[in-house]
Amino acid sequence: MRISRVWFMARAEIQLLRRVLPVYAALVTTGTVLATAGEGPIVGMGLSLLLATSIGICFHIPILAVQDAIGRTRAFTMSLPVLPSEYAAGKLAATLVACLVPACAAAITYATSPHVREIIPMEMTVLVGLLWLTVVVQSLGTALISESMGMTMTVLGVEMFILTNLGTLLGPERSARLLGLFAAPGARLLLAGGMILFLLVIALTILRGFHRKQSYA
Repeated sequence: MRISRVWFMARAEIQLLRRVLPVYAALVTTGTVLATAGEGPIVGMGLSLLLATSIGICFHIPILAVQDAIGRTRAFTMSLPVLPSEYAAGKLAATLVACLVPACAAAITYATSPHVREIIPMEMTVLVGLLWLTVVVQSLGTALISESMGMTMTVLGVEMFILTNLGTLLGPERSARLLGLFAAPGARLLLAGGMILFLLVIALTILRGFHRKQSYA
């Protein structure tokens, strides 16, 4: 795998997002302003807008991957002098760039708004961000390998349901006990490191699985 080819593929993917990324950026900017400058319900509106934008990106990127296969544009791309793993790596790199848009806005919101610091602890901000990125990467991998819109949306919907309702599914007492286990800084770093390692394993599995596909027609 050559980095220059991965960069070429990632740049091409970002070019395809050149119209929608400014829209997402405008939405997260509005959400950041509302969450940091507002009071009371306005703060909740800003946080909801940030969350909605993140969900939009979660759905947007895998749908584009499936449409790329259905529209046969992927078959044309695979006819170029690039390896399948380089194509998939470019998709993953472009996904990371797209996810940085709401991630940066969330970090700015947390750093500048005392209201948000009271609602969302810093460690949970980091962990939830890693969870969202994991959901996006997993659904992207499903889209690349299965080429099925139904399967991709099913996987994405189930993962998002579990993620957004995790506290409710566990129950208040169990959720509080779980968070208490990671009160120490070392435990939080260990958990974050484990999640990053898990994310890397998913990415490598996607690269391997896509490389082993028999047809890209």
